[in-house]
Amino acid sequence: ELDFRQRLTFLPGALRGLTVRANYTRLKTEGNFGGTLNLVDGQLANFIPRSYNVGLMYTYKNFGASYDVNYQGGWPVLNVSTTAPAGDRFREPWTVQNVSFSYKLSRETTAFLSVNNLAEAGRRPWVVLERDRPRDHVPGTAPTT
Repeated sequence: ELDFRQRLTFLPGALRGLTVRANYTRLKTEGNFGGTLNLVDGQLANFIPRSYNVGLMYTYKNFGASYDVNYQGGWPVLNVSTTAPAGDRFREPWTVQNVSFSYKLSRETTAFLSVNNLAEAGRRPWVVLERDRPRDHVPGTAPTT
């Protein structure tokens, strides 16, 4: 895991309130999780191997704002079968953008406005793959062959 956060205090005037931030996570796994086969990255259900977040944050006097991009890599919904891989179900990678604003009205009161999933990026519930190629998908229904 890598994490970076830097307030840009070297910028002039009101731009001094700008902060950049980013983090990246990469996970690896392998092992026998109760079955007869050893599972590795990309085969273990609900194991998200890669994600990252990048964003900008701004504060100036009573005003605050932030913009973030969040990414989750794809992962299997069920443990991947080596005997029938054509029926494996995976979540596709997903990227979401969020933006928020705040204004401090008094010492005790702050108003917030947040918009999550700014681009309305939808996530398909799952996709059935034949080795990296979608075979069939109808949102909210079971797969057909």
